[in-house]
Amino acid sequence: MSSDALKALLQWGASFGVIVPEELKFLYTDLKGIICVCEKDIDNPSIKIPPEIVISRNLPMKFFGLSESTKNINGWLKLFFAKIKFDRDNDTIVDNVRVNDKFKPYLDALPSRLNSPLVWNPSELKRLSSTNIGNSIHEKFEGIFKEWFELVSSSDMFDLERVADDVQTFHNLDELTYEALYEKILKITELQRPTIWYSFPAFLWSHLIFISRAFPEYVLNRNCPDNSIVLLPIVDLLNHDYR
Repeated sequence: MSSDALKALLQWGASFGVIVPEELKFLYTDLKGIICVCEKDIDNPSIKIPPEIVISRNLPMKFFGLSESTKNINGWLKLFFAKIKFDRDNDTIVDNVRVNDKFKPYLDALPSRLNSPLVWNPSELKRLSSTNIGNSIHEKFEGIFKEWFELVSSSDMFDLERVADDVQTFHNLDELTYEALYEKILKITELQRPTIWYSFPAFLWSHLIFISRAFPEYVLNRNCPDNSIVLLPIVDLLNHDYR
């Protein structure tokens, strides 16, 4: 993120009625990315955001025509988020609103680099050999891949022929070297260059965004399903290193 992207994001939030205490200032620095500075003492500071900019399960439910009983609604939310990020050919319209345009300042403000070992290149990953994280990478990656495959194969809205290479990679995952996997999948995700919004690299990008900055929906709605998650634009600036 740049200082211009931060400024655009904060202006976008203000246009929807986001309220940030005047004592709090978001600043961009080359060394640390975004920092939040409290310029004077303040009791119980809070940032208020309207429901209109909360990215929640309601969006994929309306767009994909899902029901409350749909399994893995969080997975569908991640697919939806990948769509508004990577589907450059078609608008994503919910309630007569172009959601991809609506959230563009937020999307533009997301990190340009994914800080996750799941997309590290082979030489970087070697540094984690013989560590708990390094030993768990394959299992975690396999679980994310399985989640994606179950989602895209559960509905005829997805043309699996267009993601045939990803499907083949999923089925042959145990036979691939990490170097081959990096070239086929991870590099595309790391560089944020998926060409198909429901491809696995696009889903993996979305998954990593949610892993790093999602909040439990429970903080907004105590009647929500268990484990339901949301993205809270601007609020998530407080908890992350944007670069």
